[in-house]
Amino acid sequence: MIVEICYDSDQGWLATGEPLADTKGSSEDLEELSFEQSDHGSITFSRCGRMYVIHTVRELGGDYTVIVYVADNKLEATRAFVEELESRLEEFGEDMTRRELEQTLKVLEKYKDYSKKFSTIKNIAEKLIAEKPPPPSLPSSPPPVSMTFETCKEQLKKDLSLSEDVINRTRVLIEEYQPHLDKTVKTLIDNYKTLIEEGETEYITPLFKLPEYLKPEMVIGACLYLACKERGVSVSQFQIAKAQGHYDTSNLSKAIRDLRVKLKMKNS
Repeated sequence: MIVEICYDSDQGWLATGEPLADTKGSSEDLEELSFEQSDHGSITFSRCGRMYVIHTVRELGGDYTVIVYVADNKLEATRAFVEELESRLEEFGEDMTRRELEQTLKVLEKYKDYSKKFSTIKNIAEKLIAEKPPPPSLPSSPPPVSMTFETCKEQLKKDLSLSEDVINRTRVLIEEYQPHLDKTVKTLIDNYKTLIEEGETEYITPLFKLPEYLKPEMVIGACLYLACKERGVSVSQFQIAKAQGHYDTSNLSKAIRDLRVKLKMKNS
């Protein structure tokens, strides 16, 4: 026997406890069930004691429908699960992400022997998948800040009238700060990877970029400013920002504070 329990946010309880087929038995012994609206439509198939439970949530805008199929027969339960999954794909397939479509097709492949229209559903899924953009590729880590510094150090030295000692100290601070920057970049890439795997970047792809204050020019400017401080050279943040051509003293100040914290430098 298989029993459908359904609750619709717009119409209330529907076909509660009504057998789906001409089977014997009743729902009187079923334990009372309660539901909470989920953020996204979903479907699960599990076993609870001797019973098989298919729990599906369909959502469209603010409306939602929660359906639970309870069966004491694995064959009937599996068929109900497959039919529900196929119905979900046919109705909401165009709104599903590429990853959701691929996962749905993978599950249907596993249970294709329980389906009467697997070939048709497979064609629908493959067509929808082909229409979806492929997931974005993972970004690579940016080159070490020292590489950027090597391309601009002479111009900075000239524009700010700096000694070779200040330039060398700036290079040392950049190298000491690089591992902390690498750790931050790794976290950002890992978060981006998670978004890709979860399909969150399917339609609106977030640009992978460092916070402004962690960009190479800011790190270089911060290290240069602190090197000047250590060597007793009077150069302001504005002068450094102007020499670099960005005039962003706000993010330069953030970079200086972060560098002081990470390298445990005194605020001089």
